[in-house]
Amino acid sequence: MIKLAVDREDNNDIALKRQLSIKKISQSKKNVVFFYILIAVLLCTMVLAYVWSFVKMVEIRVGLNKLSDEYKNVSKERDNLMAERAKLSAMNRIEQIARSQLMMNLPTQVEYVSLLQPQQQATAESSIVSGRASDITK
Repeated sequence: MIKLAVDREDNNDIALKRQLSIKKISQSKKNVVFFYILIAVLLCTMVLAYVWSFVKMVEIRVGLNKLSDEYKNVSKERDNLMAERAKLSAMNRIEQIARSQLMMNLPTQVEYVSLLQPQQQATAESSIVSGRASDITK
């Protein structure tokens, strides 16, 4: 009987050890599964970050191309406006418009109009005469 009791205890110990080893194995399997899930999440995050940066770079290139095209168009428009300004401000054109549309002619006789008051005019004439007299005496 003692031998049976010892055998039962040995069987119980072996059963307990098996249960413990099964629990350890299942726990280690859970840890391995958790580890693989963590690696998969990190890998997906890295791929997502790479794709996002690539998309942003393409988006920036498209914007840069649009701005470059707009700059070229504005530069062409500026050049056209400068050429038109030069054409419209040409002296030959202005003279032709003055003669044809405004009926203007070049002056043939130059007339001077004095804007001085009558008293100032007499004083100015006397100073001119006295200046000439002093020039003659010298």
